Amino acid sequence: MSEYNPIPDAIDFLACRTPLERHAIARLLDTDGPALPVLKWMIEQPDCDGATAATTFWRLRGLPVRAFRARHADIQDRSALLESIAANVRAGRYGPMKIAWDGLEAWDRFRLIGAPQADRVRAPDIDTPALLAGPFGTAKPEPAQYAFFGSPYDADDIFDSLWRRPPMYVATADWLADKSADIWMAAIDELQGSHPTEIHEWMVLQPECPSSLAGQIFWLHDPLFHAKQQLEGRAPLSRGVIDHVLARWTKNNLAPCDLAFSRYSNPAGYRALLEGFPDQPDPLDIPPSLLDPANGRVPASVRLSGDFDFWFIRVGLGGLVPRPRAAALAAWRVGEGAR
Repeated sequence: MSEYNPIPDAIDFLACRTPLERHAIARLLDTDGPALPVLKWMIEQPDCDGATAATTFWRLRGLPVRAFRARHADIQDRSALLESIAANVRAGRYGPMKIAWDGLEAWDRFRLIGAPQADRVRAPDIDTPALLAGPFGTAKPEPAQYAFFGSPYDADDIFDSLWRRPPMYVATADWLADKSADIWMAAIDELQGSHPTEIHEWMVLQPECPSSLAGQIFWLHDPLFHAKQQLEGRAPLSRGVIDHVLARWTKNNLAPCDLAFSRYSNPAGYRALLEGFPDQPDPLDIPPSLLDPANGRVPASVRLSGDFDFWFIRVGLGGLVPRPRAAALAAWRVGEGAR
């Protein structure tokens, strides 16, 4: 049986989408492999917005080539696509930029504009990058997954091999990015049933991660279990989020925060565990202020699912959001009415 080629179906899908929807999808597509012809199609459309061209240009120019996926031909295709965008800009084919773009890579949130050029990728050595650096417009695209509202669920599968980042995770990061510590802590509680380890790790690794939130996440990842595994000499399971918190707490480089997280901690249980192994040191070496947190301000009570975007994230991480959009809105309103 021949391997499925998603490119024709992806282009057929995108041909029915608006420039805003295409932009939301373009910022999440891979920059190697079968996603390259799809990106090429997008930037050659007469209605392609300049912000979409800029997003694609800087991603192709700066994102590392993923050796496990990219072939030599992909590197050449990347470079050729960069030159195509530059030629289109020089010819004035994109017109005024109407779509808003923050210049950051989705999910990772590092600055793409002016970032170092990726190894082996050839970018035009002209002043084109300056023309693609903004200012950008004000029309804000919805999350990429919203573009699928009008399609059956299996249409999502077309893009499975084309994403660089899963749309639902990116939607979560986008939603959280400008929110307060109170909301971040409330979001953790509301999303807990979906076991969002990737979201927790993303939050802990953000430069602005509040210390109280890191403490909350640390205790939710059951440090007692991980410590017990090591104290009993069993092979430790992956504890990535726990180690991230410990590293940042030890370096004292989390954002100061006065919110209480003691309701999540269990210092008595942890000390009792250590007392059962009197000849062994604390395998996690938990700092005192994380083990036994001081009292703090009680986080504000917020109803996050009153926001449709957050409701969409919570339901999407746990399963399927109803379609079409009208059905999703109806389900959201019903859920809100039950509160």
